[in-house]
Amino acid sequence: PHIVTEINNDLRLVYAHHKARSCFIGHGRDMLYFQYDRKEGEKRILAHASCEHPRCPVNPEITRSTMYETGFIIEPLPDSNVSSVVYVVKVDLGLDGVPDSLVRFIKKRQPKILMKIKEYFEK
Repeated sequence: PHIVTEINNDLRLVYAHHKARSCFIGHGRDMLYFQYDRKEGEKRILAHASCEHPRCPVNPEITRSTMYETGFIIEPLPDSNVSSVVYVVKVDLGLDGVPDSLVRFIKKRQPKILMKIKEYFEK
């Protein structure tokens, strides 16, 4: 993903293009979305939602995925070295007519994103 434009300290427009790497699908997907990243005391909020923007028009050769209300709320628990993590994801990958095996594969990989969130927040 790359940042198309920074709107303010908390909000940016991001474009991501994912090339097809398997025999499941024959072409890539892209996504254009707002990314909201804010720290409120010890709480961290990271939210995403798809949008349209003239700087990133839809390419008819690439399926545009839609990311609905998606994000994290991370808050350390009092008197503990662990945190509460709320993860919400709702995405339409444009998978009409795709085999169920691919849909299961994508769903299975979703929890792995939680393993990468620490890496993101340490930047």
